Amino acid sequence: MYLQFPLMLIQNIHKDFEKGMQTILNFAMVDFALKQEVTPEDAARQLLYNALRGGGLRGVRDAVENSGLVDFDVYEDLEGTAETFFLNREHIVSELAEIIQKDQDLFKLATLNCKLSKLDKFFNVEGPGPDYRHKEYSETKSIIDSHQAKFGTEPRPTISIELFWDLYKAGQKNEFAAYVAIRSLEGNKKMTQTDRPTIAGRMAGAKSKAVLNSNPEAQGVFAGYNQRYSFDKLITELSGRNLIKSTLRAKHWRKFYLSTKLEPKELAQEAVKHKRKTDADAKNRQAIKEFEQLNKAAT
Repeated sequence: MYLQFPLMLIQNIHKDFEKGMQTILNFAMVDFALKQEVTPEDAARQLLYNALRGGGLRGVRDAVENSGLVDFDVYEDLEGTAETFFLNREHIVSELAEIIQKDQDLFKLATLNCKLSKLDKFFNVEGPGPDYRHKEYSETKSIIDSHQAKFGTEPRPTISIELFWDLYKAGQKNEFAAYVAIRSLEGNKKMTQTDRPTIAGRMAGAKSKAVLNSNPEAQGVFAGYNQRYSFDKLITELSGRNLIKSTLRAKHWRKFYLSTKLEPKELAQEAVKHKRKTDADAKNRQAIKEFEQLNKAAT
């Protein structure tokens, strides 16, 4: 399972690491949930379950009670699992699904409730209720939308939920920022060709110079990460943990290749292909020769 979120949210971890990581986690979880398809029957089933057993969004109990399908004054809950709960209630689910489809506000409540109610179980986390999660998500999304209106669409890097928790619990802010920055550059590609300032900028949560120049706090973070010694040390550490599988540099070439997916030999092969597609100036030809030699050495 992976979390995906806009790069700009990294800015928050430099202000307050724990709060920033929680913002990233909540946004990624809710954003994933809202993209899922929900049938009226699924929405009705979850609505009924939450109305009778608790949980879910505020208003679900009132919505079911207003439907007239359940008399809460005489209702007595039964022990058992969610599966046994519905054994003798499918007729109520069907009727409730029909009501939901005729009422736009109820349909919106029921589908949202269904999408959010299973988040904690799906991502194996414990946290605040769906009302709080949705409120926090909405506030974060408003900030993201405003940012994108000024600077364009944000890259959306991914990170596995397991790695997210490992870095979070260990308090490894720099490692998290570096890995996510590289993933934002790599995207769906096998590798990325980049340089230190670009990665340092993205570690600060800035996808471009325009974003960086607009944010004094991000500029300060960038300056710290753009130091050659500390930067190289961090890349070496990520490589040692196999979070970066391979790196490739050519002499006299400012940019280098990184991959979180390819082994060194594979990266060398892809780098040769990439260089041959670009302009064939002297530095490029020399880089191709060096990469080919590295490729042969790895064979």
